[in-house]
Formats: sequence, C-alpha cells, structure tokens
Amino acid sequence: MLGLHWALLVLPAAGRLGAPNASADNASADFLPGGAGRGLDYWRNSTMSLNAMSSESLPGKMGYPHMATTTRYGDTCCASCGSINTAKLVQGTNFYAVAAAESMQRGGIGDGHFCTHDGSGDGGTVGMGCGSCGKGRFIASHPMDYPLWAQPGEEIFEKEINFVVADTCPHHGNEAWCPRSAGSSNKFGAKNHFDFANPPHKFDNYYFAWSKMDCPEEIKQRFGELSSC
Repeated sequence: MLGLHWALLVLPAAGRLGAPNASADNASADFLPGGAGRGLDYWRNSTMSLNAMSSESLPGKMGYPHMATTTRYGDTCCASCGSINTAKLVQGTNFYAVAAAESMQRGGIGDGHFCTHDGSGDGGTVGMGCGSCGKGRFIASHPMDYPLWAQPGEEIFEKEINFVVADTCPHHGNEAWCPRSAGSSNKFGAKNHFDFANPPHKFDNYYFAWSKMDCPEEIKQRFGELSSC
C-alpha cells in the first residue's frame, strides 16, 4: 500500500508539462510547454537577436528587489504543488498562479518537484516554494528583438499584480528559461523565472520586477483546501 500511495503522489508532477489550455493572447507556440523555444538548441540556432544576455544588462527593477523572466503555460487541474487546480486557487481573487523555476525550490518528493519548499536563496536566486506569494509589475521589455505587443503606458505595465506559487518549472525541457540550481542564470541573464498559468491580457514574455510577500489568509486557506501537500 505504501508503494501505491507513493506512486499516486509522484504521478501528478509529470502533468506540469502536459497540454495546457493555452488560448494565449499573442504567445508564440514556440514558448509554450513542449515548444522548441523552451530549450537551448532553439536559441543556439536562432537568427533572433536577444536584448539581454547577462545580469548587468537586465532592465531596472522599478524599486523592487528582484527581477525575473516570464513565460506562460495554461491552467492545469493538477499542478505539482499537491495536484492543485491553478484556476480554482486564484478564482475571484487578484492573484495569478505561477510555476517557479526549479532553482527557486527544494525539498520536493518523488522526482523532486512535488510539494516543494523554498529554495536556499543562494547566489541571487530567491526561494519560492509551493504556497509562497509575491507581488510585482511587468516591464515594457522582453529578451527578444521583435516589437512589444503591449506598449508602454498600457495596463499590463501600469498595474501591480499579486501571485502565488502553485507549480514547478523544471529545468529539464525548459533549459533556456528555468535554471536547475540556485545561483545559476538562465539564457537571458536572469536568476529567477516565473511561468504564469494564466497571465494578464497582452502578456508577451516580459521581464518582471517583483518582491516576495506573505500570502493573505484567503490564499493560504484555499491552498490548504485544494493541495494535497
């Protein structure tokens, strides 16, 4: 029985890279889960120029202590933080559900991604395990050289948003974006990365300036009710 119970706990973690409900506003399929843009070979062979390749060239943090790159993947019924439903977790709130990079987490069971805790926080990587929260603002800049979808002054760049970690962005399959270990940078010079389940309108892989914060009681309660962690 113990072996069966453990297997049931471990299996949902694989769902992180399953087919998302990705009615993405303008997101390229290359950057969605399973897309070529998640891996390093895409960027080695691409003719696309990059705007940032080191931590020194990242945009300003707008008064926040941290900077992250971002992607999107679509709501899921069974995210790695205890098979939690990402849509139900934030429904009716002003929060967004995200997957934090593997380097930002530790202590998970099974394959290491299920029911994680905050990572070590070493080397400029912020610890953001399951159920941790933050706030921040998107910046009118992204790592690629194609034009921004939203323009400076539009709502996505003017409004502070709240988020809660409900999932893991594993390094395997997301090598360009999600570092494996604390202190490591991704392809675009960032040491922190968030994969949004269902980001705001006109999202387009923008840089994100942010800070960690305590989760409000409502989010804590929902997480406790929906997650098996």
